[in-house]
Amino acid sequence: MTTHSTDRIVWIHGIGRQKAGYSLPWRQAFNPGLNFEENQYREALWGPIFTAETIFSAALDTPSLLQSSTPLNPAELVKANELLRSLTNTIQARKSAQQKPDFTGGWPGGVVNNVSEISKNLTGVASGTVSNVGGMAGSAGTLLASKIGQSDGESSHSGTRNQPPAPDVAAMLTMPQDTVGEFVEYLVSPKVRIQVKEKLKEQLRQLADGNTINSIIAHSWGTVVAYESLIDLEKELPDFRLRHLFTLGSPLWLVQLLLDERSGRKPKNVEQWINVTAQGDPIGCWLKPGFEVDGDFAVSNYCNQVNTHASYFLPNNTEVQRDIVAKAILQQ
Repeated sequence: MTTHSTDRIVWIHGIGRQKAGYSLPWRQAFNPGLNFEENQYREALWGPIFTAETIFSAALDTPSLLQSSTPLNPAELVKANELLRSLTNTIQARKSAQQKPDFTGGWPGGVVNNVSEISKNLTGVASGTVSNVGGMAGSAGTLLASKIGQSDGESSHSGTRNQPPAPDVAAMLTMPQDTVGEFVEYLVSPKVRIQVKEKLKEQLRQLADGNTINSIIAHSWGTVVAYESLIDLEKELPDFRLRHLFTLGSPLWLVQLLLDERSGRKPKNVEQWINVTAQGDPIGCWLKPGFEVDGDFAVSNYCNQVNTHASYFLPNNTEVQRDIVAKAILQQ
C-alpha cells in the first residue's frame, strides 16, 4: 500500500486581503478525497502585503484606482489605471457574453488589444502578439464543454451536483475589487511583485530538503503568483521540486504579456501542471496553447451560477476535488 505521509500541499489564494486560516474551508472540501493529516497542509498568505484598503471608483464603465494599498509612483499609478480598465472591461464583457444563451465562443479581437499596448509600456516590449489573450478569451464561456473528448490530458467531468445556491448579489463579479482588485498593483510595481512572491517562496523553501513530495493548489490571481515564483526558484532554489501544480480559475491567459516570463513554458521545477476551469468562470480559462500545461480540464460550476469563480471549493465538488486533484496526487 502506497503511503502519502511525505506529501505536502501548499495553498495560494487570490485577491481579497485574506487572513491566516483562509485555507481551512478549502482543506475541508478537498481532504475527503486525500485523507491527509493537518500538518501536511500549508498556506501561503500574501494578502497582508496590502496594508491599507484599495479604493476604486464606483463607475463600472470607467473604473479607476482612487487609492492604492501600497505606495505607487506617478507613472505606476497611471499604468495601474490603464490596466485596471482594460482587464476589468475584458472580464465584464466576457461575463456578459457567457450569460447569453446563443454565446458561441466568438470574440472580437479588439477587446483585449489594450492589454497588449499597456504591456509594451510596462515592459519595454517593442512588438508582440495577443494571439493567446484574444484566443483564450474567445474560446471561453458556456462552450467549455466543447473540450470534451479531446486528447492530451484534456477532459470534462460529470458528478453529482448540489442544488443551486440562493442568489448572493454581493458575491457576483461586477466591480474592479471583485475581478482584479489590489492585484493591479502587483502587475505594475516591481517592488510589490517581489514582496508578494516572497510570501509563497517562504513556504516553498521549507520544502526543498528532498524529503517531501510537494504540490501547490493555487486559485485565481494566486496562480500568477505561483507561476512567477516557481520560475524565480529555478535559479534561487535549484534543489526545489514540485510534483503537481494545480491552477484553478487562472487569469494567466489574460496577463501573459505582463509576466516576467512571457513564453508560457512550464517551470523547470514542476513535474505536472494541471489547469482547471469551471464553466462560465469569467476570470479562469484553459491555458493552452499559450502555456505549457500538461492537462487542461473544463468542469461543471456545480450550479453555482452566481459566483462560478469560487465553485472549485464548493463542498462535494467531486469533479475537481476528487476526480482531478486527489486522483493526480494519489496516483503518484
